[in-house]
Amino acid sequence: METVRNENTKRKSLFVPLVIILVLIILVLLFLISPLSDLIFSPDTEPTLVLAVVESSGPDSVTGLYRVVVEAQVDGKPEPQVTFNRNDGVGKVLNNQTLLLLEDEETFLLKALASNPKGSAEAELELFAGIVVGTATGPSGPTGPPDSDGGDPEPDAGGGDGEDEAAPPPAGDGNSGSSNRSPEIVRISIRAENITDRLDEPFRLFYEESEHSFNILIEDEDDDEIELEVEASHGVIDHIGEGMWAESRPPNMRAKTFSWLSPANPPGNLEPLNVSLNVIARDPSGASDSVIVKLALWPEPDANGGDPGEIRRVQSARASVVASADLSGSVTSAGDIISGDVMVGDNLLNRQFKGFLNFYLSTLRDQIIAVVGDRDYTITDAYLVFTNINRVGNPVGLASLVDFKVFPYGSSLVAADFAPGGKHIFNSATDSFSTAVGSPLILRSSTFKTELINYINVPSKTMQIKLGLNSATNNNNADDFFRAHCSTVAIVVEFEY
Repeated sequence: METVRNENTKRKSLFVPLVIILVLIILVLLFLISPLSDLIFSPDTEPTLVLAVVESSGPDSVTGLYRVVVEAQVDGKPEPQVTFNRNDGVGKVLNNQTLLLLEDEETFLLKALASNPKGSAEAELELFAGIVVGTATGPSGPTGPPDSDGGDPEPDAGGGDGEDEAAPPPAGDGNSGSSNRSPEIVRISIRAENITDRLDEPFRLFYEESEHSFNILIEDEDDDEIELEVEASHGVIDHIGEGMWAESRPPNMRAKTFSWLSPANPPGNLEPLNVSLNVIARDPSGASDSVIVKLALWPEPDANGGDPGEIRRVQSARASVVASADLSGSVTSAGDIISGDVMVGDNLLNRQFKGFLNFYLSTLRDQIIAVVGDRDYTITDAYLVFTNINRVGNPVGLASLVDFKVFPYGSSLVAADFAPGGKHIFNSATDSFSTAVGSPLILRSSTFKTELINYINVPSKTMQIKLGLNSATNNNNADDFFRAHCSTVAIVVEFEY
């Protein structure tokens, strides 16, 4: 009897470890054969990224700027790091959001990059003074909520110049009983570039890029629904759709988009194909406006031994020029001349500073020509960069804006240069100057880009810029100013050829 009991005890003592071993073997097999680890530990994944406008307002009653906050909506493990190509806020991306302060009619192509050890994802969104005129693209395809725009002119400032611009007449509301007014196409863009003022010359595209997206901005003082029609001499119009707005659509404005699919390039062809797109905006009464967009569709270099001549793939490059020390500096309200240091604010004698920047654009032009040779090129972006700003006292307490103007002052700085004058190109909030201390500050606008292009095409031309606060000194007998040495300020241009 005792022997039987001992045998049963032995069997029980062996059964438990055998069960444990069997369970462990099954778990190991499941872990190797099926993604059991995924059930326990979620795997690392590549980032996904889309852009969305989460806030839009403007124009501001003081600065005239449109405020747009764009959020990068990301997924992936580990959590992706997000960077933007522009942030007008505190210089740091918070909650994957970036702030843009856009001037009236300013266009900007916002780009974002999300990356983690598993890979990266890119997305871009074209903005126009608060209007999303493109679509946010990412791995999930076109997306992004609408954006908005206003329409007030930007105030003119510049150290208390007081050179105000006349406000435009109010638009009709469509309910005044007046006769119907025709819609007007006010802007056409492609590749985030406004081509409205260049419709007399064909815009250069390539066969290899088979799909091209266009963005149209239409003004209709009756605020009618607008139908967009597009007729193509070659190729196919693939899609016509609505532009998108944040919060509410600005009165009397409509945004439309369309895609054009280019035809195939005939084998051996080395000649450009001239294409016409007839863009028609029509209201319910039949009243319309139309614009002809001219395109030159170029082939890529012949891969079969043919001579491609000057036909090349579109490439991008960058050039820059630093402000010169001989003609850059500051002038005080008392007529004092300071060389090299570009200053805005006032000093302990309550003398106000205005800064002056001189750029020899022949240097910039030579850099571009060295890259493109005798080929055509297009300046796609232009901006002013301050790489090192110093702050003394509290210049933010003096004024809300630093105002920039193109101001040709000639071969020397004199006391009279302190007086009002110049053509406004952009504003920058004094808060932005303050938070940029120790880090770069980038300033851009469509007006600045246009002025730069006009100047750079004139041989031996210099570009001279005046900057000052939009309010006078506060007379507190203290140094309150921003200062940047001219060697830390540059004009940067990006171009395609």
